[in-house]
Amino acid sequence: DSLSPLVRCIYDKQSSEDLSTQKADLSYFTIADGLVQELILRYLFKTVKFKAVVAEEDVAVDLQKQPFSVGQFKIPENSEIATGIQKACAALESYSKELEMLDKGGTNGVLAKSTLFLDPIDGTKEFVQKKGECCTICIGFSRDGKADAGLVYRPIPPTTTWAAGCSREGFFTSELAEIVDKQHDGDDDDGDCGSGTNTTTTTMKKKKPTFLTPQRVSDFLAKVIDEMEGRKISVGGCGNKALLLLEHRDHWYILDRGLSRWDTCAAQAVLEAQGGRMTKLTSFCPTSLSAADDGDTKDDDAVVEAENYIYEKTDVNLDWNPEVELTRYNARGEFQAEIGNRAADRHRLLPYSNVCGIVAHPRITQESWEKMVDVLKRVSAAVSPKFT
Repeated sequence: DSLSPLVRCIYDKQSSEDLSTQKADLSYFTIADGLVQELILRYLFKTVKFKAVVAEEDVAVDLQKQPFSVGQFKIPENSEIATGIQKACAALESYSKELEMLDKGGTNGVLAKSTLFLDPIDGTKEFVQKKGECCTICIGFSRDGKADAGLVYRPIPPTTTWAAGCSREGFFTSELAEIVDKQHDGDDDDGDCGSGTNTTTTTMKKKKPTFLTPQRVSDFLAKVIDEMEGRKISVGGCGNKALLLLEHRDHWYILDRGLSRWDTCAAQAVLEAQGGRMTKLTSFCPTSLSAADDGDTKDDDAVVEAENYIYEKTDVNLDWNPEVELTRYNARGEFQAEIGNRAADRHRLLPYSNVCGIVAHPRITQESWEKMVDVLKRVSAAVSPKFT
């Protein structure tokens, strides 16, 4: 909670002050992104030696003396934001000392074996659009290339909500919205992005699965929803969707468009700790390849196990999908001219782009899982997912 007051302050002031810009790929960046990343890496984890660190933002931040700076932005001296930065620095430095003592006290070098995947503000577009309930801070840890532990935290609503866990240690804890199910007409809904209070009431006429989606869905995803006789709610943020899955046990998050490893590492770890999944969509698509080596093929009649993304620091994308279309979000700079075409090889892709889609859910019955797998296989054989 040490970061929440600062994030809320920036969120509230962005309408009257110039606190955001757009990156080369036209995605948004706000000073909250840069500040949260700097505060977590340089203050909270200042004494921690990770195997490697993968963080979303590439921006110079100077918090050594006022006026503080975040890239091109200067924070006015003694402003409310500057004061918030100072308070957050002091609090996180205090916690960093606790982490140092914990590490010395017998964590068996777990953090030194872990790679940190950090998304300081997941849902920056929603942050700028004043949909703060969609925004999360995602701190994920991987070991041996697998999502191992994570924290997903909503910092902006008046009552913060979060979940943390590590399936390897059998640990899961959370403070989430309490859900009261009643009757609902089951129609599609633009919905709220997340939970701003401790209690959220949902209503359903009959138990239909709900799909958390972006505003625009592909023909493939629309067909999946139709086959499942489900409804969709358009919400933002991968981390937010993971928390919504935990709050609403009949929800699914299926996506054929791209995300990034820093979006999914913490979310996957938290869902797995609760008994759920976040895995590659390509695992269930007969025409897609998700093998590690380019050119490998799948036997369409084979029983396919769910495959997960590889979470390692790398210069080349470790999860290949020859069906992926190059976009301004997943193509390396030198291949921007090929946008709209299929990626000829993995070297054309940004190293941390998730180009194999995702299938995510909370703890469910085996029967529910097998039903969804059957639908995904049948639909993808008829309507190709639009992987980006």
